[in-house]
Amino acid sequence: MKKLKKGLCLLLVVLLALTVCPFRASAEEGSGDGTEDEEETLLAPYFIIQGEDGETSVDHFPLKSTEVTTNINGVIAETYVVQTYRNEGDKPINARYVFPTSSTVTMHGMKMEIGNHVVTAQIKEKEEAKEEYEEAKSEGKSASLLEQKRPNVFTMDVANIMPGDTARIELHYTEMITSVEGIYEFVFPTVVGPRYVAGEPSAPVDDNDVISKVVDMQDAVSDEDAVEDRDGSSSGEDGSSKDTSASGEDGDSDDRNTTDRKNSSESSSETGEDSDSDDTSDSDEADNNSASGSGHKDSWTSSPYLPNGAVPDSEYHITVNLSTGVPIADVSCKSHEINVAKNGNSQATITLANPEDYAGNRDFILKYKLTNETVQSGLMLTSSGDENYFLLTVQPPERFTPDDIPPREYIFVLDISGSMYGYPLDTAKALIRNLVANLKETDKFNLVLFENDTYLLSAKSLPANSKNVAMAMKLIDDQEGGGGTSLLPALNEAISIPMDKDFARSVVIITDGYISNESEIYDLINENMGTASFFSFGIGCSVNDYLIKGIAQCGFGEAFTVTDSADAEEYAERFRTYIESPLLTGITIDYGGFDVYDVATAAPSILYAQKPLVLFGKWRGEPSGTITVSGQTGSESYVQEIPVSDVAVDTENEAVRYLWARTKLDQLAGFGSIRNDDSVKEDITQLGLEYNMTTPYTSFIAVVEEVRNPEGDSEDVNQALPLPLQVSNLAVGGGYTAYSEPGGIILGVILTIVSFFGILGRNRKKKRH
Repeated sequence: MKKLKKGLCLLLVVLLALTVCPFRASAEEGSGDGTEDEEETLLAPYFIIQGEDGETSVDHFPLKSTEVTTNINGVIAETYVVQTYRNEGDKPINARYVFPTSSTVTMHGMKMEIGNHVVTAQIKEKEEAKEEYEEAKSEGKSASLLEQKRPNVFTMDVANIMPGDTARIELHYTEMITSVEGIYEFVFPTVVGPRYVAGEPSAPVDDNDVISKVVDMQDAVSDEDAVEDRDGSSSGEDGSSKDTSASGEDGDSDDRNTTDRKNSSESSSETGEDSDSDDTSDSDEADNNSASGSGHKDSWTSSPYLPNGAVPDSEYHITVNLSTGVPIADVSCKSHEINVAKNGNSQATITLANPEDYAGNRDFILKYKLTNETVQSGLMLTSSGDENYFLLTVQPPERFTPDDIPPREYIFVLDISGSMYGYPLDTAKALIRNLVANLKETDKFNLVLFENDTYLLSAKSLPANSKNVAMAMKLIDDQEGGGGTSLLPALNEAISIPMDKDFARSVVIITDGYISNESEIYDLINENMGTASFFSFGIGCSVNDYLIKGIAQCGFGEAFTVTDSADAEEYAERFRTYIESPLLTGITIDYGGFDVYDVATAAPSILYAQKPLVLFGKWRGEPSGTITVSGQTGSESYVQEIPVSDVAVDTENEAVRYLWARTKLDQLAGFGSIRNDDSVKEDITQLGLEYNMTTPYTSFIAVVEEVRNPEGDSEDVNQALPLPLQVSNLAVGGGYTAYSEPGGIILGVILTIVSFFGILGRNRKKKRH
């Protein structure tokens, strides 16, 4: 016992000594000399901890403020973002900051101001811009580089910020605002959530290495009761299995029913790793990977994060100037406390009400209604230089009540990973409980849960009777959240569930979207579009809307974002309404007499939500003719005509030009493997250069020609991001940086040891008595 005490005391002394020493761990900052670290660095996010008495020679948090100003005029939103970087250390630094936008914006302007220099950035091919930036950086010139990593993720690099310098970077982008169910919504994302990266794929993953599990629910309800048909018989014909852990319906071994079953996925990314080589939006990182397969240390997915609850020592300001043209009925914002100052009945200025409440750790979501409940269809014609553009918005008909609703099969794919731990998973549970509990008795359903592994409720979909629903509810309630976000194998599992030709299948994906292999998800959906429709629910305050919207766009479904469990019932009811009674099907567009070309938007085959159909294109000659929109609403035909000659041509509106370019980019890039086509790469590059916009292959570069750092000695600094609000520390798992001060962690260990001594003492006293 004395030796044990001495050993523990020695450990205590060592731990106390560590609390006053800088802590070094797996994710270290680059040396800034431009050489590659020989040690393999993961592409995963990692934590840093701000220390009160840490190293002061280098400013590790150079982003001091973000100012957002958005002007919404009608349906067009113009946003200006000013990022202010200041070096408060005594060494030159090169700062990197990862930040989000909406996945539908056109980023078409950038300006850098540093010292007395103001430089308007130029759009260039991605490789050329990167080379110019690195050259300026090595020569001691101040420079900035804006790169698109995903349609909703950008990186800002600022080189040679000298001690005492203040660098202001202004970004300008455009997007369109539309109404859904009569409510307009403007979303400004403020933080990129940590993306799950399981590891670097040095070789393809064998199919046999991926495990999924069929859940054994015998403790919840008996299997015979759980799969009992409504006529009282128990049969494999209803898509169920009597024993989900042992055998198939005929009693023979069924490899779809074993507890540890081999997944049949053909993907090389079953564990959710970032396969950058398959995604042009991160192609530069794929090129920079070393021959050994280790990830490049500058990958945006390896962003540093502050622990849960910690926020940067910086300011975040948001102002929205709203001008609608018709009276505003209501303005609200659940994400932030706001002040609303109205100027007349159709204009308002919205600002953040509480500057002390850090605004940069969740999406800013502004909603507003107009007094005119009926929004009219409209056509906007613009002329810009040698080309003319049009924007057509078509309001859908009133929703009909169908006489006959065919039976449906719902497969719910639920994210139970570490990033969903706590509030997000509680919100998801409230949503899925409502979805499952309100299924019709003519429906079937199944449940797929995923983190690192995949878990199936049943090998085949079950009738939506009360006992099966109770079994699903118990399984859902038992989840707490943990592990990685391996969506791809889970989605493959859902698609592989045997189908019943008499049931229309809908796959419903519920997740925060914190993955880095979106393109592989789109590929899988594209390959299976004929078998199901795909709907997505984004859960949380800062979801990956590129994934959430992309799933719905690929899968001919609809996307929802649920930020609060209180909204779960509303969105579940909306989903059921969309499924049962879509507004418009078989949609066609005829441009009779109107000479159009380069129409960048394909009309959807089905319209679920009460939102306008939006089309962008170009036109020639004189504006004439009639645009006719046709389709089916229930059993009735739907036709709407928009005369073209009645519309005046606007020669000053540049926004429609940029919106057309963004829509054309989406059409070219598509979702999935098409983005690897060399001919598409050339088209996308030319589009970016011609329209002065960022794309996967074009970037903004600004360089101050004065040599400001002749010694060339500078340190690379990755600006730490706050974790999105209500996302737990389980979302991040890459260690701590060299300039961390992990006193809290060491203190926790010390407290554990002290507690051990206390328990040990109490136990000895009990023995004496």
